[in-house]
Amino acid sequence: MNTPNQDYLFFNVRKKMRFWRLAAAIILGLAFIIIGLMNADTTSKSAFFPKDHIVRLHIDDMIMDEGDYAKTIRELADNQHVKAVIVNVNSPGGTTVDSQLLYDALRFVGKKKPIVTQMQSVAASGGYIVSLASDYIIANGNTITGSVGVIMQVPEFSGLMKNLGIGLNEIRTTPQKGEPSMYYPMGDDAKANLTAMVSDSYAWFLDLVKTRRKMTDDNFASGTKGGVFSGRQAVKLGLVDSLGDEQTALDWLKKNHKIDSKLDIIDLEKPKEQEETLFGSVFVPFIEKIIGFSLKKQTDSALNLDGMLCLWHI
Repeated sequence: MNTPNQDYLFFNVRKKMRFWRLAAAIILGLAFIIIGLMNADTTSKSAFFPKDHIVRLHIDDMIMDEGDYAKTIRELADNQHVKAVIVNVNSPGGTTVDSQLLYDALRFVGKKKPIVTQMQSVAASGGYIVSLASDYIIANGNTITGSVGVIMQVPEFSGLMKNLGIGLNEIRTTPQKGEPSMYYPMGDDAKANLTAMVSDSYAWFLDLVKTRRKMTDDNFASGTKGGVFSGRQAVKLGLVDSLGDEQTALDWLKKNHKIDSKLDIIDLEKPKEQEETLFGSVFVPFIEKIIGFSLKKQTDSALNLDGMLCLWHI
């Protein structure tokens, strides 16, 4: 039989255990809530923001795999609290398809709300295509922009294979099936076919510039040959409207669309993938902070950027 003191001690121990279990459950629950908020879909942050606000988009690094982000951007069109969109572009471009997806999504929103682009360090090729969707384009004086053109690159290892004594057996229905290939030199017919396809996409790019920018014939000819320009040069050519920063964008929105420049600005960033390892979740972001760009994005780009590209440099 337990003594009164033993019963009292046993009761206190159980009481303390219940307290710590409850405390641990509360802490764990709060941790899940905080993590959920930190990783919440940025659309919801804008969608459920109860006051009028401006949305700031971020088009960074390589433009690729943008289908979900384009859908997210389109949802802004019907959000009555979103009064305007500022597009921060810091990209050398990417795939032709994904650049068009973002352009089309922004134009969809642009039918209902004013959009202004603020170019950062680089807004070239596909990054310039995205910028064209805006009603007004602002660059830094030393921004690298332009690079109006399309490129398609295919590595070819036939010489190396010959030196190594490696052959290839291939059966195909027609001469152009499977072209281009890295296993043998490109034939004239295949080269002509791909040249026509690249030229068609280039004509589409030129038409975007002609439609969206009011340029003289001479400036249009000079600005669409594939070269890059500083922000100052781009303004003179008419590829960009003015030099400035985000305050310049807010001033333009206020002057031309009567939008209060003191409205809250909500970021709508593209969700970033994180490696589920200690190195990926802790050390990689630290290294990326030091070097100034995404290691994963740059590595993936070399492997996944295929087909026709609107790209200045990787």
